[in-house]
Amino acid sequence: MLRSFLIYLPSVALARGGAFLVTFAATHALAPAAFGYFALVMLIGEFADQSAANWIRVALARFGAGEAGVSRGFALAMARVLAACAVVAVAGTAAIAGWLAPERAGTVALAAGAYVGATTLTRFGLTLVQTTGAAGRASLLETLRALAVLVGSLAGFRLSGEFLLPSLLASLGTAVVGLAALAVGLAATDPRLPRKVPLRRVAAYAAPLVALTVLSQVIAGLDKAMLKSLGDAASLGVYVAAFTVGRAGFDILGTAFNQGAFVRLAALWNAGRHREAEGELRRQVALLAAVFLPAVGTLLSARDAVALALFPDAYRDAFHDVIPWVALGAVALNLKYFAFDAVFHMHERNLRQLPALVAGAATSAAIGWAFAGADPAWTAARMFAGGALAALAVTVLLSRRLAPVALPGRAIVVAAVLGLAVEAVGMVLRNHLFDDLPALAVVALIGAVGVLACAASLAVALLLEAPDRRGVALALVSTDPDRITGITSYAAGLFPAIAAAAGRPVTVYTNVDPALLPGLDAARIVRLPGKPRGLPFKLYEPLVHQGAVIAARLAGARTYLSATPVGAPLPVIDQIVTIHDFYDFDRSQRPLRSVVYALLAWRWSALVSRAVVCVSDATREEARALMPAFAGRCTVVKEASKFRDDDRDPPAGPPADFLMVANIQPNKNAEGLLDALARAERRGERPVVRWIGSDRGGAIARWAAANPMPAGFVALGALPDAELRSAIRAAVALVVPSRKEGFCLPVLEAQALGTPVIAADIPILREVAGAGALFVPLDDPDALTAAMAHLAGDPALRDRLARAGRANARGYSWSRAAAETLALVDGLDHGRRHGLVVAGRA
Repeated sequence: MLRSFLIYLPSVALARGGAFLVTFAATHALAPAAFGYFALVMLIGEFADQSAANWIRVALARFGAGEAGVSRGFALAMARVLAACAVVAVAGTAAIAGWLAPERAGTVALAAGAYVGATTLTRFGLTLVQTTGAAGRASLLETLRALAVLVGSLAGFRLSGEFLLPSLLASLGTAVVGLAALAVGLAATDPRLPRKVPLRRVAAYAAPLVALTVLSQVIAGLDKAMLKSLGDAASLGVYVAAFTVGRAGFDILGTAFNQGAFVRLAALWNAGRHREAEGELRRQVALLAAVFLPAVGTLLSARDAVALALFPDAYRDAFHDVIPWVALGAVALNLKYFAFDAVFHMHERNLRQLPALVAGAATSAAIGWAFAGADPAWTAARMFAGGALAALAVTVLLSRRLAPVALPGRAIVVAAVLGLAVEAVGMVLRNHLFDDLPALAVVALIGAVGVLACAASLAVALLLEAPDRRGVALALVSTDPDRITGITSYAAGLFPAIAAAAGRPVTVYTNVDPALLPGLDAARIVRLPGKPRGLPFKLYEPLVHQGAVIAARLAGARTYLSATPVGAPLPVIDQIVTIHDFYDFDRSQRPLRSVVYALLAWRWSALVSRAVVCVSDATREEARALMPAFAGRCTVVKEASKFRDDDRDPPAGPPADFLMVANIQPNKNAEGLLDALARAERRGERPVVRWIGSDRGGAIARWAAANPMPAGFVALGALPDAELRSAIRAAVALVVPSRKEGFCLPVLEAQALGTPVIAADIPILREVAGAGALFVPLDDPDALTAAMAHLAGDPALRDRLARAGRANARGYSWSRAAAETLALVDGLDHGRRHGLVVAGRA
């Protein structure tokens, strides 16, 4: 809906903006009386076109729109009906002109007849192009039509001081564009498609539409007709100038939303997707209100400056009193026409609109009768607003019997608050700057504030009313987007498992190279923008998460799962963050700025998130100790090996060396392993440890600068999975000397491939490795090398540990982790809908 709005907005704005420019030019080029007749031509022409031909355009969009295309036979049949109705409309303009302007009946009838013929042709052609789905072409043609009207009118004003020539030249330009639009639209239809909808059904659909349109035009034009019949052309001209300023902007926004939205709505309804269509209607109400209400505040605060800056003295007095009422009526009519009336169109129950229109026309007439002796412009404005509000109120009540479209209350409240704020700011600007700046500059400043408010209101409405597709958003934001890290390995295991098991849309938002996250065929991947040069990661991370969670909400996600402890600072959907370990809280292992960031960012993310996933029991216990306020949100979902536990192809030869798999950080205790190897070499032993990973912090280089490097420590760098698997199988054992871990995936990966593990005796490694490891005291280098020697010389012990390790690894799986994660997601959803708090699980 937003995309079609943005596509059509420029052309609609140019068309209605062109009409405003024509009005502006006419008020300066013509006397008020001549401008009154010029406006009367458009009033009569619009009444005749809408009454006689609008139903054809609505029926074309309603029955012609389809996923397979538009039938050319149906389009040609509707064109023939249009021609007959246009003849009737042209004849009708003569009678109306004789009633409203008997003193200039012939001239007004000629100009109005030309207006009707050209407008009927062009609007049909544009509707046909829109129905075929060519939004870009329709937008271009609408732009050309606006330019033709503008150029023709301005040329007429320059050549003549009367209203006839400008009207005729504008109609001529409109007709030329109309012929082009008809040709483009017919070329896009499909002659092979059958004309499925008989004209009898179209006629049954149309009959009430004609009556309804006539009443709608009465509501929209009774104020001006009353003004002309009781006053003179000059009074009408003054009123129409203010009316145009008060209504044009709202018609631009409403039409831009509707041009693509109605076709989309009809296509959904015709395809039997009625619930989706009703959701589209609710969103359309929200988006219309989101832009209308701040726009009202903008217009009210700027109306006096607009009058002073743009119009001659004779027009200015009416602006202050007329514009508020016209704006109110314009909002009401646009909501009625472009949102709630669609319910009757979809159900083909258009006669049910009749009471609303009767109520509107009666209310408008009653106000005109009650205030007949008051100022004509004041009375006309209230007639328009009262009729529009009455029609909207009754339409809302009647439409709910067919489709109970819930009002988007939160979006309306936000829009109203922003509208009041804009008016307050505008009044301050006007009161303080009106005497010091040109009126046009004041208008520009207030307009800029209004545009910002409309944009903010629209953004909030989009978030509040985004379609709910029960989607799950998975996020991975890494400091090293181009290489495999522990967090990347975690996401590469969990994300594909969730996507495969979710049974709902899954989207992955990541700044990581997608090649590092294989197996995501069941998910949509959105590559997040990379970190700009010079921007600290600690600022980039929450910002990119915030953008991702907004995108996820707009895409229909209910839950946003971050694979790291940091998520969006202001999540707009349920957020879950993941804590792997807490050594970022340890000042002895991390720089002060990293510790401060973790203390603040992690705690804030936990505060605004619905749940916190901990990857192990040990991590959860640390979370309860270090972040006790969020202990109730902590849930354990354990990791798993990316290698299969039945992958038992024997290595190329007998195991000879040991293996360490780690991207070196202070907690990995690489220095302890190097100390143990150096001590062993001094004793004449020659253990060999091959190291896979990276050391971007330079810890190993710093150790080597102060100590002789052990010959048995061999750096292999980062390896692809196939080579990593082979290296693990070929090892005597995996050595894990870590001081701290959150989970330590390499332990399970080694066990799944039948390789024993030698690990430091810390709680987390005992939890993960189970009985499939040989544990040694932390910071005891001799015990570490003794265990290595013992294991290398005892095949029976290696075999026992390998069997125990395989059994342990089988207790972990990414499918189980995915199931537990999705259960947490569903629990949050259930809790939100029933007002429950979802407690953490073991």
